[in-house]
Amino acid sequence: WDFTDRGEGLRNTVTLLGRRGTGHGKLHWTGNFDEIQDFEQDIRNSFGGRGFMSDAEYFKESVEPLLANAHVEFIGEINDAQKPEFLGRAKATLFAIDWPEPFGLVMIESMACGTPVIAMRRGSVPEVMDDGLTGFIVDNVEEAIAACGRLGELDRTRIRARFDERFTSRRMAQDYVDVYQQLIDAKKAG
Repeated sequence: WDFTDRGEGLRNTVTLLGRRGTGHGKLHWTGNFDEIQDFEQDIRNSFGGRGFMSDAEYFKESVEPLLANAHVEFIGEINDAQKPEFLGRAKATLFAIDWPEPFGLVMIESMACGTPVIAMRRGSVPEVMDDGLTGFIVDNVEEAIAACGRLGELDRTRIRARFDERFTSRRMAQDYVDVYQQLIDAKKAG
């Protein structure tokens, strides 16, 4: 999933990947792509994910009207095999949540590709992301638009390195081993 060396192959896209379903809240920025386009004319917004397709009413009311904009492209469902290329070649991923997300796998997948994340300050976002290193944590649409203009400040290699430090399966397994060792040591001492 490491796409940090693909600088020349980056699409002029800000990717919105995710699902919309019961309990996940509205996709906060779906009505604001024009504002992002006005801020930086060459950004084309692509988004995909199974949630858009599974909720026909939501798609018709909230997504379909956006497709009239030349700067919005609906990709459709992205499977796991396509996801690294999709995320890895985007300039950034918008993590447009409006609910207290307990983890946010999309953020981790993007960081694994070296792709910066622009995310709303909700749920686990401040715990998962390093603001100014792996992307930008924002509180509103205006800050998200401004963050699009700051993407050049971020180093995709450093984003991937931070993923390696915090979220690889080896790292997580080592954390479990450390906890087990602490329990064994505590039992021996006590």
